[in-house]
Amino acid sequence: GAVLAGARISDTILTTVNATSLNASRVSLQDVIIRDSRLGAVDLVDAGIRGLIIERCSIDFLNLRGTDLTDVLFRDCRIGDLDLGGVRADRVAFENCQVDAFDAVNAKARNVDLRGLEIRGVRNPDGLRGMTLSPVQVALLSTAFAAHLGIKVED
Repeated sequence: GAVLAGARISDTILTTVNATSLNASRVSLQDVIIRDSRLGAVDLVDAGIRGLIIERCSIDFLNLRGTDLTDVLFRDCRIGDLDLGGVRADRVAFENCQVDAFDAVNAKARNVDLRGLEIRGVRNPDGLRGMTLSPVQVALLSTAFAAHLGIKVED
């Protein structure tokens, strides 16, 4: 594991990082690329992130609660559990990614494109407000949306 809480990292490329845990709460990231890495639990709570690319990474749990995200791209990533609760996000996109569990409760999103993210499960569907989904994603998540609204769906 690694502890980078409160660190400032800019104009950096990190490759083949392997860590079972990464505590980087309140970190400041600017113009950073993380690629070809395997991470367990990543805690980026209350961080300030601008200009981040994460590509070809596998992350078991990514906690971004309360973080400011601007100009962030996830490409070819697999994420077990993605927590975007309370984030303030602008210009965030996913390309060819998948997530097992997605939560964005109380998120404030502008220009957040989830069309390149295969979402296998969602908690708190109201957190998706302001985010862009494809028609196929909406259909696949319809059961979660119905349950959230208290709608019974039966044959």
